[in-house]
Order: sequence, then C-alpha cells, then structure tokens
Amino acid sequence: MRRHSLYPNRQQLTDKYKLIGKIGEGTYGLVYKAESMVSTRERGEDEEQSFAVKLIKSHKEGKNDVVLSIATVREIKILREMHHDNVVHLHDVHVDPKGTNFGLARIYKDPLKPLTEVERVVVTLWYRAPELLLGAKHYTKAVDMWAVGCIFAEILNTRELFMGKEVEGTNAPFQKDQCDKIFKIMGMPTPQTWEGIENLPEYENMMQMCKERDYGTTSKLHDFVKFGTGHSSALLRDLVSRMLHYDPEKRITAAEALVHDYFKCEPYPRDWALDEPNKEPIIFLKQKIEPITEDMIPNRKSPGHHESKDDDDGRDRRGSRQSGPVPSGGIKRAGSMPDAPNGLSAQNHNRHWSGSNNNGSGMNKRPTGTSPTLYSNRQQLTDKYKFIGKIGEGTYGIVYKAESIVSTRERGEDEEQSFAIKLIKSHKEGKNDVVLNFATLREIKILREMNHDNIVQLYDVQVNPKEKNVALVFEYGDHDLRDIIVQSKQKPLTEYTRKSFMHQILKGVKYMHENWIMHRDMKPQNILVIGRGRRRGQLKLADFGLARIYKDPLRALTDIDQVVVTLYYRAPELLLGSKHYTKAIDIWAAGCIFAELINTRELFVGKEVEGSGAPFQKDQCDKIFKILGMPTPQTWEGIENLPEYEKMMELCKEREYSTTSKLQDFVKFGTGQSYKLLQDLISRMLDYDPEKRITAAEALAHDYFKCVCFNDKYCTMSHIREIGLSMNPTRNP
Repeated sequence: MRRHSLYPNRQQLTDKYKLIGKIGEGTYGLVYKAESMVSTRERGEDEEQSFAVKLIKSHKEGKNDVVLSIATVREIKILREMHHDNVVHLHDVHVDPKGTNFGLARIYKDPLKPLTEVERVVVTLWYRAPELLLGAKHYTKAVDMWAVGCIFAEILNTRELFMGKEVEGTNAPFQKDQCDKIFKIMGMPTPQTWEGIENLPEYENMMQMCKERDYGTTSKLHDFVKFGTGHSSALLRDLVSRMLHYDPEKRITAAEALVHDYFKCEPYPRDWALDEPNKEPIIFLKQKIEPITEDMIPNRKSPGHHESKDDDDGRDRRGSRQSGPVPSGGIKRAGSMPDAPNGLSAQNHNRHWSGSNNNGSGMNKRPTGTSPTLYSNRQQLTDKYKFIGKIGEGTYGIVYKAESIVSTRERGEDEEQSFAIKLIKSHKEGKNDVVLNFATLREIKILREMNHDNIVQLYDVQVNPKEKNVALVFEYGDHDLRDIIVQSKQKPLTEYTRKSFMHQILKGVKYMHENWIMHRDMKPQNILVIGRGRRRGQLKLADFGLARIYKDPLRALTDIDQVVVTLYYRAPELLLGSKHYTKAIDIWAAGCIFAELINTRELFVGKEVEGSGAPFQKDQCDKIFKILGMPTPQTWEGIENLPEYEKMMELCKEREYSTTSKLQDFVKFGTGQSYKLLQDLISRMLDYDPEKRITAAEALAHDYFKCVCFNDKYCTMSHIREIGLSMNPTRNP
C-alpha cells in the first residue's frame, strides 16, 4: 500500500513539473520555467502553479562521485532554513545521481572571520559597498544595506546609480572606475565621515586616485536621483542617504529602515505592490522564455523507466565479515580510542567548524534580531555536540560518538543525549567544488523523509564550505545486532528477546516497503540496538547507502547496481542474475538474520569469487541448495528464464541436491507449538519464489507472534546485561 504522505515528495522531476521553457543559463546550470502537473484540487487553491527549476550542472569525478559547487551547497543550506514572504522559497530539492541566486549568501557570526579568505570578491560591481572596494577583511551585513540603497535609487531613476567598469581578469578588491563613480556622487570619504577608513588595505590606492581628481567631500545624491519634491520625497532622500552612508557602523540597518518616517506617510506601503487601489494595474513585458526541445529536458526517461540511474558505489559485498562491524560507507571498526575531527577533542573544542577566530570569543552570542529557532538550527557542529571518541573509519569518512552540549532543560527530557556523527570525506576538485559519493546522497535523501521507531533517525546535516566536509548526525545505538549474536553464544537469547527483535525488524521493513523503499543490505551489522535509557532494547535499521526508491513497473535495477546485499544474505534471484528484483530480497535477508539469531552463526556461509562482479556465486548457491534443496520450475515459476539458470543447472549436475528443504536440520528451532510456528515463518521468508515469499505485513500477522507473551515494542535488556555485553561504542551509521 502506497503511503501518500511520503510518496508524492519523492516523485521524479518530470512527474511533478511540466517544463515550459528555458529562462536562462549560467555557470552552474540552466533555469527553466515549469508548471505543476498536480491538479488544483490535489494541490490546493493557494499553492503555487508556476515554478523556476534550476538544474545544477554536476561534474563527475570517478565513477561514483558527484561534484557540486560550494555555492550550490550553501544556497540549499541557507534557503532550506528560511521562510519569509519576501525571501524566495525553495520548494523542493531533487537529487538525480545520473545525470533566484543565493549562491554567495553567507551565514555569519560575531566576531567575523576574515571573509575575504572565503570569497575574495563578492557583490556585483555596481552594488558593491565601499568597504569591499577598499579591501575590508571583516565586512558586515551592512554590505547588503548599501546594495539595497543602490536598488532604491535604481527604482527611482530607472537605471543603475553607480555604473563603473571592472578590470577584467582581476580579483583585486579596489576597482578604480567604480570608486570614481561613487565619489563623484557621494563625495570623497574622509576619516571624519568614516572612522577607521585609513586602516583599510586599499586606502593608499584610494588617496592616490583622489589626488588625480578633484572630488568634493559633500554628497550630491539629490542631483543624481529623482527624489521629487514634498515632505515624502525629503524623507525618501534621507532614507536612501542613510543606506548609502560610507561608514558601515553608521549605515542604517534593515530594522531601522522599516520604522523610518518615510514608511509612515502616505501612500502607505502594502505587501502586494503592483495593483494600487482605484488605479490601472501595472503591465509588464512578458518574460522571454526559450521553447523546450527534447534535448533540453532534464532527467528525460524512456517509456516505462521510472528509476534514475546511478552507479554502484563499489563497496565490499563479501560475505566474509571483517574484524568488526562495518558501518555505512565501508567504515571499519576502530575501537573506542578517543579521537575527534581535525584536532577537535572532548576536552578542547576549537572553532574549526565555525569559521571564526580561534579565540572563540562571542561564538555563543546570538546576533541582534536573529530568530532563536532559526539561529539554533544553524549552530556549528562543535557548538552543539561534544566529541567523545572515534568509533570507526572507512572509505567515505570517520564516525564519532558525540553528546549534546545543550542542557537537558533546553533540550527536553525526551530528546537524545548521545549521537553518532559521520564526517564525510570530500575530495576537492578545483577551488569551489565538493565531491560526494552517490551512497551519501542516497542515504541523506531517503533518511530525510522517513520517520519510524525502527529506522535510524538522521537528525542533522552540517555543511562546512571551508573544509568541503559534510557531517551527518544520527541517533546513537550502543550495539549492533551482530555484537549481541556473537556474545549470546555463551548464553543463548531467550525466546522473549528473540521474538521482540524479530518483530521490530519486520516493523521497520514493513514501513520501508509500504513507502516503496528497498534496503538492499540487510544484515545484523546494519541493525543497531539501543542499550540504555527508556528505549533500551529498541532496534533500528541503519546504513541506507544501498537503499533504493522503486516504482511499478520496475526498471532493470541491475543496470544501476550490479551487485547488492552482502553475500551471506543475498537472495537467490540476485544470485541467478534477476534484473527486475523486488522488495522480496529484504525479506530473504531478514529470514537469514532470524536463523542467525537462533543459531548464533550465519546460515549460508559461502565464499565469494574475488574481484568478480558476476551475480552467480557458485559456492553461495551450493550452501543454499544443501539446506533448502534445489529450486525447480515447479517450486519457482519462471526460474528457467533467469540469466544464470544454465550455470545453476551445471552446478546441480555436478552435485546431487535434494528438492526437499532440510531447514529444520540446520536451524535449532526447538520443540513445541511455538517453535513449529517459527519454523513455518522462516521457511516462508526463505521461499525460493519471490512472488510466493511472505511479505513483511503478512509476517507481522503470522501466528508465531500471537503466541507466548512478549513486548512488541522493545525487548528487555536485562538478558543482554547478563551475558556481559559491553556498553562501549561499537557501531553506528
């Protein structure tokens, strides 16, 4: 059953929007005008009909990476947290691994880092504040107010106010011609009108220019801007003059400008400016839109294809486990040695992530007028989390255990205290790009839209443009299920605990499948267990780097990821090369996990041929057939049509396999009615035919879960404490 609250948010771009035409093209991509394909009845009368769709150009690095401009990452980060009538609204972000500009916006704090180290030149020349032209390293939000003043004058004059020429090919802040245009209108700035100007890096260049030309020190703004006459016009002149004050400290702020007397006199300002009462509406020239052609349409799909294509992320899928649990992105367990990113430690948090001076002064001070809700959401990583130690390290990054440094009173009793932070390594390409692996983008995309007790929660995504790093903040699990299975060899799990684990796994899988998500890497190492607090014993499905959003009809998914699922848990349809596999592969893996919970060891332990991307793995098939018998066209309809069927038949000719399952001989089900029901459940989860394999919803309604009392939410951890399971951090997303 499709869950409508989740499903519409993940439709492909061309499922939701009809592209009307191309509006523009720039450095980072194309901009299209588009209209919603959702009916007004479904959409609602008040929702938008027309949209601007910016398709970002992504340069690939290697096979499995996507390169995004830092400006793009920053634009998404800033617009996602803002919501105001007068700030453009970012409605949606679509990530396709296949294939109005806030790119220079900055989040700032007090004291400011020398921002010229981040962007040498900002603001389009004609709107560039004089402190930028004179090379100020610690400029402030006042640069925006100067630009707004220029825009106000442009509205009055119908042309730009300061139209200087930029020296081509130079990143130097001082632009002589632009300064000349400003000084001719505003007069020459002096230490009397602008305190501290003599300390700016380009002051000497300015003085040299002023010696060449005779500028007055008096503003002539009223001669160059058509303010008009009367009291209202005089107030407008005062407002614009204060916006164009040379001294950033004396320049009027946005809050002060809004309460200026100009806005208190007639005509009074309105939120909707185009239709003045009792007057003809303003008519504008129609926007120029280039007609759409086939080659312009982004993410174009051939008929019947519904999956976006990306590449296999190249992670190790071998069944043989490494020395410890393997976190997402191939991260190998590294014990609990205290460590933190780039010198950050539990005892000493420098401001590596903050972009401020190292002394850290003023870092917790909220800028005046900042919304507490918005500000708290954008705090830097080390403002919110204290790093306890390194959990693991692998191909894509490092995982740390961290704790919230916000007090319980501020945080709330029910909110998390401990977190797992995955710091993604970003490979640099050029100066302004960030390279992210497809698995990372996929994991963020899927986890952002899921919310369930048995799915690991992604709390936060922090972007650090300076270091080109991305940090994913997950809820923390004290153990993974593999730890519990291994240590339960000394004292087997009780049926109560086992059944609770099984039930929670199925609930998480049911939620995924109802929302059209396949995990594709189900194994005990990817299942976390909460070990303390009121939720101890709660299971969490984790590591969604290989997860896929799928639709009906399915595209040939082997074109996207040739090999998925760790070998021991890989379903037979994958081993026989099925191109159109389904969510049933997760149920097979869950059945293997259930058998492992009972036996305390893996059920099908085959050896994978090294360096082979071929789906057919002879030894793994051998291990399955010895236990479940050989599949036939009678027990698995359509098996003879699978690509690797002939290889399977060759294997069966070499060895004599029964066609009858011997599962009961290889799994310690026990005796009694409850155990017979458990045997039936696992047998149905390990049915060869994916069409006949039990679903998660059906498994949850199985009679096995209706007998013998158990906690269907969390299992008890008293048994786990009895077997001496360490509470030290071992494994997380």
